[in-house]
Amino acid sequence: MYHYFSTLNSSFITLTSLFVKYRKIEYTLLPDLAPHKIHAKIQVHVSRKCLFRGATDSGPLQHVDMVLSDREGNVIYAEIPGNLAEQKATNIEKGGVYDINRFRVCATKTVFKIVDGDKMIQFTFHTIVKRATSPPTTFPLYVYRLTSFYQIEPHVQTTNIFVDVLGVITEIHELTHVHVRSQLTPTVTRTIIIKDLTNKTMKITLWADQAIMFTLHDVYDANTNKPILVLFVECLPKFYKGVYLSGGPACRWYFNPAIPEAEPYLTSANKSNINSPEKDDGDKDTAQV
Repeated sequence: MYHYFSTLNSSFITLTSLFVKYRKIEYTLLPDLAPHKIHAKIQVHVSRKCLFRGATDSGPLQHVDMVLSDREGNVIYAEIPGNLAEQKATNIEKGGVYDINRFRVCATKTVFKIVDGDKMIQFTFHTIVKRATSPPTTFPLYVYRLTSFYQIEPHVQTTNIFVDVLGVITEIHELTHVHVRSQLTPTVTRTIIIKDLTNKTMKITLWADQAIMFTLHDVYDANTNKPILVLFVECLPKFYKGVYLSGGPACRWYFNPAIPEAEPYLTSANKSNINSPEKDDGDKDTAQV
């Protein structure tokens, strides 16, 4: 009899220990975050990550910007101060899923807003970040809020929001060096023209590294005539000889994104000429895609 209860007791302790060790962690969803919930733990996908070095993109690191999403598709902007970047941001990769706790929740910025919402996350010295083990597969691949080409002009020369746009590429210009008053040396730029379903066009000017990195090499197929759809995120509306979008260090793009808004483009897809510069000498040629 004693041995029987002793065995049960031992089994109970073992099972309890296993339950404590492997019990399901309760993560806080992003909309439920609040400044007073200091013990909140979140599991998030890093949709975007950008190093912000100021307007010239050549100064000292000021902060690391991230767009995070939870398993239900909610999103939030997060910021790592420059003095904590080496310690906190080095091991955080775009596309990774992480468990994060001991962070600060505060009011979001009123300028250069990347995502909607009134809250943001700020990392502190005490913030703990661990790569998630066996996370769910429900995290969104793309985070965006599309703005119609017709609604961009009211945002020109304002600093309240970034805009995201979707369209078919019609032109890619060669790299061009321009002089900016705030910089001693010329900056390289590249202009891309896209059109929407109404055939309205929009010019996107990429700057510096973004201009150099933009290429169709991975998506171009000379044997097809399929138009190339592109989603640009984090662009600033500007005006110079007309409305255009400026793509700085935070700007990202996704070719032929698998999003619901892309479906009308696919069903109405026709042959499209892309005016594109040659790879080496910068001369223009016309490619059928």
